[in-house]
Amino acid sequence: MNPIFRACCLTLLLFLSILATPPHAQADWELPTSPESDAFNGIWGDGSNVVAVGDNGAIVYSTDGGSTWTAGTCAETSNLYAVWGSGTNFYGVGDSGTIIYSTNGGRSWGATKFAISNNFKSVWGSGNYIVGVGEGSIIRSTNGGSSYGASSYSGTNILRKVSGSGTDFYAVGDAGLIVYSSDGGDNWAVVTSPTTNDLKAVCYSDTGIIAVGDGGTIVFGTGASFSTVTSPTSENLTNVWSSGTNVLAVGSNGTIIQSSDGGSSWTIAASGLTSNTLLAVYGSGTNVLAVGENGTILQSSDGGSSWATTASGLTANSFNNVWGSGTNFVAVGESGTIAHNTGESTQESGQTSGQASGQAVPGLPKSGLLLLGALLAALALYRTKGKKTLS
Repeated sequence: MNPIFRACCLTLLLFLSILATPPHAQADWELPTSPESDAFNGIWGDGSNVVAVGDNGAIVYSTDGGSTWTAGTCAETSNLYAVWGSGTNFYGVGDSGTIIYSTNGGRSWGATKFAISNNFKSVWGSGNYIVGVGEGSIIRSTNGGSSYGASSYSGTNILRKVSGSGTDFYAVGDAGLIVYSSDGGDNWAVVTSPTTNDLKAVCYSDTGIIAVGDGGTIVFGTGASFSTVTSPTSENLTNVWSSGTNVLAVGSNGTIIQSSDGGSSWTIAASGLTSNTLLAVYGSGTNVLAVGENGTILQSSDGGSSWATTASGLTANSFNNVWGSGTNFVAVGESGTIAHNTGESTQESGQTSGQASGQAVPGLPKSGLLLLGALLAALALYRTKGKKTLS
């Protein structure tokens, strides 16, 4: 065989081996320098503005979607558990009646201390209504955070999560507690709950309200009427997220369950994990991430039907929360850890999932495709013009 022809064939085989090699998601994730070493508990973003909050008053912000981070300026040193925002306005809540607020994307913060010792666990906003919930107390603002007041609610059980739409807000908590407000968070009614299990998270779907909790508990309802839904798992569920009628909940031992009808019926979505509790789930369109213990990051590009482990070995620190927009995602967790997906969605070897968006062929960059095409064209031309020589 002509040596030039043999060299072309060997080069072609090399490119084909690259083509057949599954991509490794590690290259798509980075650990940006974090200005904090305390654990982050909450994260929220709007466009390129992203804010994370955590223990001992830790606050960081990013103006480029999560690539670079700066410490926010705030005199508050209490543990902060949650943050929510819209535009450049952000609101956080934490221990000892603390609520913090920023009007410049997280650069500087003011703080309000309510005359209570209760800890606030979650915050949510809808228009000018901002609601924070926690240990037996609910606070609210009706003017976009300019001022706050205590609501009419008073209880003993911990409220762990709140969500709202328009003037309607729902909060859920321990011992199956469900409370509801239809006036922007001022007046609250305790809803007759179908469960006594602790409820850990709540969200809206297009068809109703979904709350999840311990023992695989799922409750679904509208208005003040709720009932339990048959659950495909007995694992503790820690968080829930929805988009339209697509709803996903995550929990212990890598559990992921999915509903395609807004929360009325559920199935197991195979995560590929048998250990590690998943602590948060968040999506943008069909791109969804679930994060949890020991640096676990799971990624789906089809709305949660199939999942792949991604960024394995990036860190051993647990991730407590995640936020994303489009294909850009940020996960935060222990010891000030921040993980940022650069926007190219790829899959880890050995996992089943759809082809990564933005890549024409898995594992091969566009420059490689161009070189491969040129090689094939040159080989075809060489075979045509050098046919007599080769024969």
